[in-house]
Amino acid sequence: MDQHPVEHRAEGDGTNPGYEVKDVNPRYLLAFGIVLVIFLTVLEAGEMGVYRLFIQPTASDPAARAPGDIYDVLHQTRETANQTLTSYGWVDAKAGVVRIPIDRAMDLVVARDALKGKGPKTEAELNGHAGTPAEAADAKPEATKDSTPKEKDMKK
Repeated sequence: MDQHPVEHRAEGDGTNPGYEVKDVNPRYLLAFGIVLVIFLTVLEAGEMGVYRLFIQPTASDPAARAPGDIYDVLHQTRETANQTLTSYGWVDAKAGVVRIPIDRAMDLVVARDALKGKGPKTEAELNGHAGTPAEAADAKPEATKDSTPKEKDMKK
């Protein structure tokens, strides 16, 4: 086996001072700074070009974007919605689906549920027995012939 001898020098013996003996070359440092500034300038110009591609002005009428017009559009939209909610009309004439005023619809729902005897649930029905009525949950299950205790189940 071929081993290479390694020389170990003490740090203070004069041949190896233990620090860099050569300083940074200012030309390389200046060249690096110039290249960095050029690179960042080109990068910023590219970003601005991409930004301008995505942000293009719209060709709409500037009068249509006036702030006073926005409130008129909102008022018109609200009036259309109120007209739809308070009038009769066809939703789908072929299928026979009609639209009725919302107040009339609420009256019909109340009348239909009142005829069936339905009303609001009591607090006990809402909070207990997993949504089942309290009377049904409290009722004892019917005894079956297999529900009698066996001798082996009974303690002696």
